[in-house]
Amino acid sequence: HYSVSEISITDIKEGVFFARIHCTDGIKDTYIDARPSDAIAIALRFNVPIYTFENVLSEAGISTNESSKDPLIDDIEPEIKPKKTFGEILKENPIEQLNKMLQEALANEEYEKAAKIRDELDKKKKK
Repeated sequence: HYSVSEISITDIKEGVFFARIHCTDGIKDTYIDARPSDAIAIALRFNVPIYTFENVLSEAGISTNESSKDPLIDDIEPEIKPKKTFGEILKENPIEQLNKMLQEALANEEYEKAAKIRDELDKKKKK
């Protein structure tokens, strides 16, 4: 008779999380790979802890807060910073930098990227 003892969010690759369900019968431990959503649902249903690693949090853009507001639970405060779109990045760069980016895109034969940079340069020059 196995019981669930904990859940671990073990990895993140290309924005996709991976999880494991840790089960035990008191003698033997077994680990089951699972989708994180299923693993979290199981953790909630069986009232078991969910763990992860610092590198997973870091990769996901979440920093840990070392001071705990609840003495039983270490508080994890998400600081999720949405990734900027390429268009937003272009808007932030001065004309000189955009010109360098355009030359690099053309040299690497990234013509769609070059077209977007050119369009942003045109907008900035009209101002």
